Amino acid sequence: MVWIHASRPDIAARARVLAQRIEAAEEGAAVMLTGTGPGLAPPPPDQMAAVRGFLAHWRPDALVWLGGDFRPVLLAECELPREARCLAEIDADGLQIDGGSWMPGVLRPVLSGFGLVLPADAAVATRMRRLGLPPEALGRPGTLGAVPPPLPVRGRDHADLLEALGPRPIWLAAGAPAEEAALLVAAQRHAAHRTHRLLMVAAPATPEEAEPLAAALEAEGLVVRRRAEGEEPDEPTDAYIADGCAEMGLWYRLAPVTYLGGSLTGRACRSPFEAASLGSALLVGPQTDPHGEAARTLRARSALRELSSPDELGPALESLLSPETAARLARSAWDVATEGAEATDAALSFVAAALEREAA
Repeated sequence: MVWIHASRPDIAARARVLAQRIEAAEEGAAVMLTGTGPGLAPPPPDQMAAVRGFLAHWRPDALVWLGGDFRPVLLAECELPREARCLAEIDADGLQIDGGSWMPGVLRPVLSGFGLVLPADAAVATRMRRLGLPPEALGRPGTLGAVPPPLPVRGRDHADLLEALGPRPIWLAAGAPAEEAALLVAAQRHAAHRTHRLLMVAAPATPEEAEPLAAALEAEGLVVRRRAEGEEPDEPTDAYIADGCAEMGLWYRLAPVTYLGGSLTGRACRSPFEAASLGSALLVGPQTDPHGEAARTLRARSALRELSSPDELGPALESLLSPETAARLARSAWDVATEGAEATDAALSFVAAALEREAA
């Protein structure tokens, strides 16, 4: 059991991503998330009886504490050795005891109870050294990653489609609802004027929409093939209907450009981080719920191309089908997606070592 505690709502997403990465890396490991923020359970009150009951019930084997705001009773009663305790996402505001006070005499023993400390920046690292943190416990400054692990792909599927497609240019409509068929067709036809043999891969928003989407594209005059029926994207094919959501990792890897389906019509869209982490340049409309925060992060770094209306999709697609243009945008998105990789890898290695010692 790995226990992750996030002390602030703004790092709840990083806590969830770390949990996903631990579950992916450590077979059979369970992760408990506590703290403040969506999807996190509240920790027990920092009182002896409540804390002891909590720890006796869950019996964690490793602890990753994110963000400071330490709970002295909880940390004192937790019997994990320092080699199984990691502190990360600790900034200047986090160097305080629960209740808001900053007391070096109290903080020193709290910090010394962690075997690995990952300060958010160099200034916090300097402050920790002055507090007497052992040098061997102080990791390199940096925050954890906020982007989930890349979606998987079966290697054989990837190789087979690369061979089937050859040099043919493709683009992906990820999570496309059936009601966007007309605007997808318009974009395909606009871009195909300059990009010969252009293929659209349409991954439906839900499995139930696959056939309505295919029928709507056919009604607009496109030649459509369906992967679920074993059909191949042969030369006459204009649009290829992907087989459900399980293969999204495959299509992001194959398509240099992705339009985030639903973002022009207000339907719930997929996370833009999915494409960003796999090197596909993003076209995104104004409506990005429930992934608005991810879209804002990429937008602030010029890591996606914004669309304000459906009419802009075709020209924007045409522009991004230039390899140089798509590569610049994808590179910016990749930089965002890989931020925090060093701190995340350090935390993962620390947790893995703790679990290995516990199992020995």
